[in-house]
Amino acid sequence: MSHCDSGLSPVIRLHSQCGQVHDGGEPTQRVHCDVGEQTADDVVARIREDGPRQPWWPLRRIRTSWAIGACRQVKQVGAERRNARTTLDRVVSRALQELSDELVAVAGLPQVVEATPLTGRGFENTIVVLTFADRSKAVLRAFREPRMPETPRAVFLAQQGVPAPALLAANDRASLVEFAEGAPLGDHIENRTDTEQVWRLVGAAYARVHAVSFPTGLAGEDLGPARFVLTPRDPAAELHEIVDESVPGLRRLAPDLVPLLGELHLAIDAVAPSLREARSALGHGDINMWNVLVSQDRATLIDWDFPRVGDPAKEVALLDKHASLYNGTGLPPAFFAGYGKTQEPNTTLHRVVQTLGWATSGDFTQIDRDPDLTEDLKQRAKNWLPKLVAHVREMPAHLERLRALSSR
Repeated sequence: MSHCDSGLSPVIRLHSQCGQVHDGGEPTQRVHCDVGEQTADDVVARIREDGPRQPWWPLRRIRTSWAIGACRQVKQVGAERRNARTTLDRVVSRALQELSDELVAVAGLPQVVEATPLTGRGFENTIVVLTFADRSKAVLRAFREPRMPETPRAVFLAQQGVPAPALLAANDRASLVEFAEGAPLGDHIENRTDTEQVWRLVGAAYARVHAVSFPTGLAGEDLGPARFVLTPRDPAAELHEIVDESVPGLRRLAPDLVPLLGELHLAIDAVAPSLREARSALGHGDINMWNVLVSQDRATLIDWDFPRVGDPAKEVALLDKHASLYNGTGLPPAFFAGYGKTQEPNTTLHRVVQTLGWATSGDFTQIDRDPDLTEDLKQRAKNWLPKLVAHVREMPAHLERLRALSSR
């Protein structure tokens, strides 16, 4: 890993490619990875030093709204700008206007002339598409609770060439990101426009994400805005644990399959060497058909709030599982034409165990109490459980396939 610290602290600075870990420490030693050094405050400080990119923007108003008295400060603001503000007043709150004003100013973008809130799909954040005077667009993501600005993580993703929208500006309350063209993969599936080309582009996008490698044997889900925390993991032990925890739920859903769990444990042991030798790679982490936007020539993965590091075969398996809930078949061959070969038998084993774990978890008992889901989305999620259980019921065939793959 380049730019490694030479001190005692096992810190890995991720400015470019990763490839080296400091030795020493206990087996459970946590590896803290700084994913960048530029914060939103750094951006503001740089603007204060270098001057604003838009000279007519009052610098002292970077952290306040220019909605009050802005016309007195900027003579260039004419009737067209006042009309644009009036339009925004009708569709977004004053708090969102202030967030928009602040981040647009920091990014040095033109005047906002249109704001279109997006709803549905269980959004956890407030999403507004901003259109500027030059007809370019950006997306404002306003958070429910303050959080650390995601600037360092976004810088890292950009340095690695990950197909993610560029971050234009950020603070602890919102982010302003590049507008990504295309329709969500979920819409493509539902509208039956998920052509082979669409799936090839999706496969190619995930291949670029999984090309960002980390040291083998390290994994982690604690990939915050400013650091990655990776720990040594035994993937086989983790799968054994998922199977053990599935027993109560499986007794409720399909008690006749409980005796087969012993064979599944044996399958995990047989695949354990391949699991432990698998390379570690960056993963998007939030597998959702609406987190992939597909245009005519590219696919973009959005909402990088929960990235993770681990065996890329696991993310492919999860993507196959989620796709099957919508199209009934999972990932088509065209996906792998764009992605390339996935490691077997790792992918098949992850698919079996992760589906078992989700079907037997308590997630589906909490759906009715989720305030973020509309009634149609709640019903959609409830319809998933029978599909997951149907996959689990194919356990004998899954075990036979794993035996065949392990013997190659």
